[in-house]
Amino acid sequence: MTTAIQTSIAQQQQLGNAVVQQGGMTAIVQSYALSVTQQARLDLSRSDNSQIRAYAAGINQELDRAANTARTYLNNVQPQSMALLAETRSYFALQGAFVDILQQNLPPNTVAQLLRAIRDDVGRLRDKAQQHATSMQGMRDAFGANGREFASYATKLHSVVGGDQGILKQLDDQLKQVNAQIQANSSRAANGLAILGGLALIAVGVLGAVFTGGLSLGLAIGGGALLVKGMGRTNGQALAQLHDQRGEILRRQQRIRDEVKLLQACEAGLTSLGKQAHEAAAAAQSVANGWDSLKASLGSVADYVDRGSQTNVAVLRELYLRAADGVTPDILNKVSAMENNLTTAQVVTNSSAPTSQIIQTQLLQYA
Repeated sequence: MTTAIQTSIAQQQQLGNAVVQQGGMTAIVQSYALSVTQQARLDLSRSDNSQIRAYAAGINQELDRAANTARTYLNNVQPQSMALLAETRSYFALQGAFVDILQQNLPPNTVAQLLRAIRDDVGRLRDKAQQHATSMQGMRDAFGANGREFASYATKLHSVVGGDQGILKQLDDQLKQVNAQIQANSSRAANGLAILGGLALIAVGVLGAVFTGGLSLGLAIGGGALLVKGMGRTNGQALAQLHDQRGEILRRQQRIRDEVKLLQACEAGLTSLGKQAHEAAAAAQSVANGWDSLKASLGSVADYVDRGSQTNVAVLRELYLRAADGVTPDILNKVSAMENNLTTAQVVTNSSAPTSQIIQTQLLQYA
């Protein structure tokens, strides 16, 4: 039955890593969500096309809906993730106290009771983690719906002005190709939150500007970036160049009206956000599943101790002491680092500055 004890220890390590990964995804989604809340509304009242003007109310309604979805994440769902990090840290901190108790030569039934109490606490954490996973799945679906609505409006407006749908598809593909590279960069930065010592910064600017009805409007959606101290100047410069590249793609495309380009850029940004929310939801579900598996293992270990003698307790003590020397401190350090880095993350927002410019400025501190 020592296998059950070893399994419970291995599951704790896997769980700790899953919680850290989930925390990193929290920072990525935050950077995207903040950019959505910064997007200004469209003023199409001066457009020379009456059909475009007729779409203005619906487009702005979708912008409001996307911003509300982003605020729901920032105000309600992200705090759930932060709370789970704090509770996970507390759980692993208490493992040290449990190991100390094991050295007091308590009778098997007492140790079994303690294990069942821990199991019940793990069950409580499992329920909270599942609630967060369900919330993230809702965010994933909502952001995906927002993106589809913008894609629909972009297609409609492009058709209204007699635009070539093939050109619009080409623009969409180009934007999403660059966005995929930005997502990969963000994932590397998120991993650094637990490895490099943190000091995270979220930069939210604009991709560029388009003219709608003669007025300049900044493209904010998708203009968020995650920087981590220690990520290196080369990586930071590459991220800045990718954000510049998106703006350049929009500027170069002269065969699509600016109103349509704005909507297509919003759709591409929201699609990226939806993908990040999808990954965050998957990470959150992995955490919930991890707590569930650990709960079952702890129940098995408690039964093993309860059925046996002091010999069983001695086996448990030996294996947990080994974990206390290596596995538990490592997990605790990673979870604590992630929690601290997310809690102390700085947000720099400038609705009139390109994201690349903000990145370049901040690299002096975060490279």
